[in-house]
Amino acid sequence: MKMRKQDGFVLIGALIFLILMMYLGTAMFRGFGLDQIMAANLREKSRASEAAQAAITRAEWWLGQPGNATIGAPCTATRAQTTQICTGTPGLTTGVTNFTDTKAMPVNPSGGDGKYFANPIYSIYYLGPDSAGKQMYSITAQGWGGNKNAVATLETVYKVDCKICDLGNE
Repeated sequence: MKMRKQDGFVLIGALIFLILMMYLGTAMFRGFGLDQIMAANLREKSRASEAAQAAITRAEWWLGQPGNATIGAPCTATRAQTTQICTGTPGLTTGVTNFTDTKAMPVNPSGGDGKYFANPIYSIYYLGPDSAGKQMYSITAQGWGGNKNAVATLETVYKVDCKICDLGNE
């Protein structure tokens, strides 16, 4: 028998196939890591939105209490000690109130499992009556997730149908 000279084509093909498989495996693991980061960011953004919504709900509840739905006054303090109604341009620059609920929203600026970066804040601005006579208020709220970058700002217009409302000189 005569020995044939072998060129090693199968060996070269197998090495190329192995390199391709290693490259694909590495790319998959990078993709999984990116998916986890995206999921964590989405979770924190959702938590921030929920915190802001909780602050809006608190402000709506406060407006519904007897004697609270007034025409307000110009607000100058950035952080108010109590909930107040402001006049002027709605926003989160003046008349801001902290919404503190330490059981439902534990706060820790350094983060942590189940912690929020800061208490949500809200402001209430009087907009005036609508065509049906209901008093309209702009409520702007801001909430944070587990870090300072996970922040959500929500705004709503809330109508109060007052049977007896103290609207001052209006």
